[in-house]
Amino acid sequence: MNLFYPPDPASVKESSIGGNVAECAGGLRCKKYGLTKDYVLGIEGYDIEGELIQTGSFAKDQTYDLGSILVGSEGTLAIIVRIAIQLIDPSPFSRTFFATFSKQSDAAEVVSGIMASGVIPAVLEFMDGDAIACTLDYLKWTDVIPAAAALVIELDGTPSTVDKETESITPIIKSRNPIQFETTEDDSRRDYLWTLRRSISRAITAAAVLRVSEDVCVPPSKLPQLVTALPDLGTKHNLRVNSFGHAGDGNLHVNFLATEDTLEIHDRIHAAVRELFEITVKMDGTISGEHGIGMTKRAYLPIEVPAPTLELFRTIKAAFDPPNLVNPGKIF
Repeated sequence: MNLFYPPDPASVKESSIGGNVAECAGGLRCKKYGLTKDYVLGIEGYDIEGELIQTGSFAKDQTYDLGSILVGSEGTLAIIVRIAIQLIDPSPFSRTFFATFSKQSDAAEVVSGIMASGVIPAVLEFMDGDAIACTLDYLKWTDVIPAAAALVIELDGTPSTVDKETESITPIIKSRNPIQFETTEDDSRRDYLWTLRRSISRAITAAAVLRVSEDVCVPPSKLPQLVTALPDLGTKHNLRVNSFGHAGDGNLHVNFLATEDTLEIHDRIHAAVRELFEITVKMDGTISGEHGIGMTKRAYLPIEVPAPTLELFRTIKAAFDPPNLVNPGKIF
């Protein structure tokens, strides 16, 4: 049976369905196909008292949609033991585009232009120059010219639909004078290009002694502003900063890197992270596009979430888990 899981996390080799549900993860194809929550048909789990909770396809009573509360709750409300996931038929045809640019802002403007055109790519991934350099070194590749930014784009659908969308987005890409630009329908070439994107996280980790990664998300129209702000953020806090992510929905993984692991460097990173979150919220974005809050972001949550909403979150937590024993210390 040839079916696929549409959120398609980039960390597919390490990722689990349980983790996807806990974080309501997105992935490479989330702009067109949606997030994890859009494919959860049912959840079965146990509350703190050991009582069975059944939602969606596992439930007889559909009065309250508890599944929508459990997805993305980061394991703080119940212990999930079974998940029903919807898989779909893959698209009959796809075309992959790879383009590199001399300026990060050019790549970001291409993203904004494509989204404004009405075309919704199955995949629209951004990589900045430093992330590309880390990955080329990690893979020992020499056939990709170093650049300030790169985009991997994939259109899917019927051949005629893909041809029409290709006619729409090609002038947008070319208007920013790409250094390299290619399209392919060949599976082996596509896999080769995807190796570059899927290896980024491991490559960045290998390039530094200390890495702190955040996953902010802004409206795609604000992506050029965000990527332009990141080099200044690195200079201000004396840190190496790079980024990559799901540009189609403005979700950017921003990495703060250092060659030493000291308290002083951690302080600089914390200051840079706070400033990144403040910049993101001012752009009508969110401090967590897909990785949740956990322990590392809970101190920053008030930057985005008003006090009354935080109190409502606490009320929901107390209703499910009065003694605060289920994944304690996360979010609050």
